[in-house]
Parts: sequence; structure tokens; C-alpha cells
Amino acid sequence: MAEVPKGGMPGEENLVTRQHVLEIEHVPTGHKVKFAAFLENFSDAYNSEWVSEQVYGRMDPIATFQNTRRAIAVSWKVPAASELQAVENLKNIGKLMQFLYPLYQTTAGKSQGTVINMGPLVRVKFGNLIMNSEDGTGLLGYLNGFTTDIGVEDGIFMQDKGFDGKPAYFPKTVTLNFEMNVIHEHSVGWKGTKDSYTFRGGTEKGFPYGSLKGTTAAAIKENMGAAGALAQHSLAHRKGDAADLKRQLLGPQTQSSLPSSDPNGPAGRGAGRILLPTTNPKAATKTQ
Repeated sequence: MAEVPKGGMPGEENLVTRQHVLEIEHVPTGHKVKFAAFLENFSDAYNSEWVSEQVYGRMDPIATFQNTRRAIAVSWKVPAASELQAVENLKNIGKLMQFLYPLYQTTAGKSQGTVINMGPLVRVKFGNLIMNSEDGTGLLGYLNGFTTDIGVEDGIFMQDKGFDGKPAYFPKTVTLNFEMNVIHEHSVGWKGTKDSYTFRGGTEKGFPYGSLKGTTAAAIKENMGAAGALAQHSLAHRKGDAADLKRQLLGPQTQSSLPSSDPNGPAGRGAGRILLPTTNPKAATKTQ
């Protein structure tokens, strides 16, 4: 389970608790970094490569299929509701940048910086949009790089004595983005005969974004119920705010002037009606 961010916002904690996170794993080491899903942009590009050859006397070239490549581009915000969270965010971002470097061989505890043991492959997971459609794990690939944009307009936490007793700066908002070239770990393409064709790869989960095959009616109903409960909770808050506003407009009231469901009660007939203040005294009507 993803770790709830330190000093994070309630909405962010809710995203992390419900596993709505963008997870990036450094394959050589197995280290992972997870961010709450504050996505700004998501792009999934499929490009087919063909080799064409011009033939004398033929108007169109002869095209030979080579492959279909997939590249995913994602950008997301990393906000900080407190200075503690800003420090933690910068720590996670720094670790993310380290994922662009390979794993080197070691001999007798000493690093051999010239011999690469494994390149910096990554595995990215974001719900059903970025996943291995065969087993539901993260999608394997390699990155062209990361871009870090600090939202200076949102402000920066400043420390006079940060690292080594010198000034340090921790942004309140950072926007990250990357482009990943996908490596297919399972077969893709069509197979079969004239009577029956099936697509190879992701037959259980559905290539590339999953399918409703594994989604039960009970799970859908549960999600709808959670959304309904949230809407009712929000409506209750709005009703409470309206009641507070009404009390402020009317001011203190005696027991006899409060609404009553009993027409013969202490407030008398029509006690359920309340007169709101008006700027025109003559416009006020009497209760019946």
C-alpha cells in the first residue's frame, strides 16, 4: 500500500489511501516512488513504421511493415500543503531523477564505474491506463528523461539554515513530466484462421487499457455507492451552511417564535412560517 504523504492535504491522502497513485519503479534496484494522481496531461502514441520501395512504372511504392511502437507521455503536479511535505516531495523527486542512471557491477565491494550491469529500465503503473495488460503489473520501458518545472508563482518555503547550515528552498508546487518508450513483454498481433481471429497479448486483462471482464457488478455498485455517499455528505454540509446563514439573518429567537410541527403548539397557528428581514417595513406581512 502506498504511504500517505507527510503533512499532505486531505484530498491527497484520500487518493493515496484508495491507491489512485502514479507508481514508477527502477527495475535494476527494485526501488519505487509513488505520487498522488494529480495528472495534468496523458498521451499514449502508437506509431507504425513501414519501409517503402519505389518500383519503375508503379505509381505507388511497395510498403513493407516493420513494427508498431508505443510511447507514453505523462505530466503531473506534486503539491505541498506544508513545509514538511515540501521537503518530502523534493526528496522523492530527487530519487526519481536517480532512476535515469544504470546499475554498475561491483567487485569486492568496489564499484566498477565502467561496466554496466543493467540499463535504467523502469516499470510504470497507473491504474488500467498504464499497465502490463497480460498480468496487470507495471508497464516496462525506458525513459527519454524527466523534466522538472518549479511553480515559482505558487511560492517557495525558504530555510535560512537548510543543508549544511546554508539557505535551502523547497517549492510548494512542482510539475513533472516524462516520455516512456514501451517494451512489450508479451506477444502482440492477430492470429487465427478465416473463421476465428484472436489478438495475442493481454487476453485476460484486455490490451492495452484493460476490459470490464474482471470488473464485477458488485464492484461497480460499490463505487457508485461511495460516490452517492460523498454527494449526500456534501449536500448535508450545504444544508448546514444554509441553516447557519438563516440563524444569522434572523438573530436570536424565543421558543415561541421557533417553527413547530404542531399547529396548536406554543407558537400557535402558522408557526412554521418565518419572516425574513426586509429593508421596507411596509413590505413585511403578518403571520396567519
